[in-house]
Amino acid sequence: MKRYLLFVFGILLLAINLQAQKYLAAVQSNTNNLWGFIDETGEYVLPPIYKYAFGFSESGLAPIYDSFEDEIYYINLKGDTVLASTDRYNLIKPEGGNLNLGRMSEGTLVIEMDGKKGVINIDGEILIEPIYDQLTPFMEERSLGCIGNQCFIFTLQGKRDSISCQNIKDFEGFSCGRAKFETEEGNFGFLDRNGKVIIQATYVSAYYFSSHHASVQNADGKWGVIDTTGTWLIDPVYKSLWPFENGGDWTLAIDKFHNKVFLSMDGTYRYVDKYDTYGKVSDNLVCGFVQFESSGKNKKKKEERRHNYGFLNKNGEWAIHPSFNWVRPFKNKFAAVHVGRLWGFIDTYGVWVAKPQFVSARDMEFVKVKELNEDQSLKDDFDICDVVNFLRIIEQLNTQDVSKEAWEAFLDQNYKFVNWLLSFKSDTTNYGLYNKVGQGIGSEQNDSEAALTMLMMFLEEKKADKLEDISSGYSEIIKFIDESNTYNVARLREEWKIKKLSLD
Repeated sequence: MKRYLLFVFGILLLAINLQAQKYLAAVQSNTNNLWGFIDETGEYVLPPIYKYAFGFSESGLAPIYDSFEDEIYYINLKGDTVLASTDRYNLIKPEGGNLNLGRMSEGTLVIEMDGKKGVINIDGEILIEPIYDQLTPFMEERSLGCIGNQCFIFTLQGKRDSISCQNIKDFEGFSCGRAKFETEEGNFGFLDRNGKVIIQATYVSAYYFSSHHASVQNADGKWGVIDTTGTWLIDPVYKSLWPFENGGDWTLAIDKFHNKVFLSMDGTYRYVDKYDTYGKVSDNLVCGFVQFESSGKNKKKKEERRHNYGFLNKNGEWAIHPSFNWVRPFKNKFAAVHVGRLWGFIDTYGVWVAKPQFVSARDMEFVKVKELNEDQSLKDDFDICDVVNFLRIIEQLNTQDVSKEAWEAFLDQNYKFVNWLLSFKSDTTNYGLYNKVGQGIGSEQNDSEAALTMLMMFLEEKKADKLEDISSGYSEIIKFIDESNTYNVARLREEWKIKKLSLD
């Protein structure tokens, strides 16, 4: 009985310590040229008062550079300074080759002192003394470092082991259990999580691993794709090959005849010479552009050409029409785009999240933030963020052996949210939202409606005591969420405003 009560208490804590998801971007104001931060709705969450700002890390800290004092410091989501250089270490400015070193990773940060590197935690406490010539950021709870000819592997738990680094000149952080290293001769291979060579340095160039495969170039100058054992998944026959990013199933490649193709993981491809492309495939879209000749009074040269930029899908079709002066690859389902002289943000539908109004803009970064409600419970005014957060709690519960009683306790704890969800009903043929009197809301199906309907069906099963297949029911919901644009909060909140008016 005691064990059961502790388990239920643990579930309640999950609800109390709910982690909300936000997306924040550092932007430079066109009114005072100072930097601030906007969220995924395009609204400022921190005003433009900083000389130079970099993006927030997932742990909720962002580096700020004071050019007058020539110093770097870190702020939290409230704008409070929480980290600064001390007499024991200096913070590293995240620029150029130090971009990764200057970013918080897994709650840790690489620092330096007198040319030597170390690591601190989010509270500024030294985890690794700054005595190392090289040191990678912690990734997958591992860091690699060296002093002279001695190399080491570190764990977040404080363990340090010596590893062989014979003929190794440089290495990078871990990804998919593999860390890329470079030899003195300029070849590349990979280490495993124990710091041992798992894939020999036989490649003249290589990308990091993503979704357990990496694009590499062999000694003949041809590119292909390997798995984490070094086995070829796609034979090395391409002149150029971008990596498959974040579980994506297609990427850009150039074949032996110099044709540009969209290459799938199964080896099939589609020619895309009709349009020019660049950058990595992200959120299932890739940057593209079309050329046209200048005309009119402002034409300087007869042969002068201009470009319009947009985004192509895997079929080589324009998913977002080329109507921008410049675009950057999508990140977290948002892309920075340039119109005239200013930057703004669009979503994967091409809808403006923040219209062009910034002199400069960095990517929209994923940040975890805790709910700060006064009663420490889910709030009464719900939106799509709460749906996703609720799903994440369910994800945690599904990793445990959850009893019927424990599930009921969890749902009762969040009864306001559950009742809000269950106030809607699903049609038998189409996904959609309905108000309390059965009137349909909206004329078109959209991702939020479909995902919400699936969640409601899932909760109805739980309330009906059908608890036999929790994991299966949940997996279908989260699969839909992950494969859709449900995280596009800016667009969805507009839909929710309409929905809430119908419920009043």
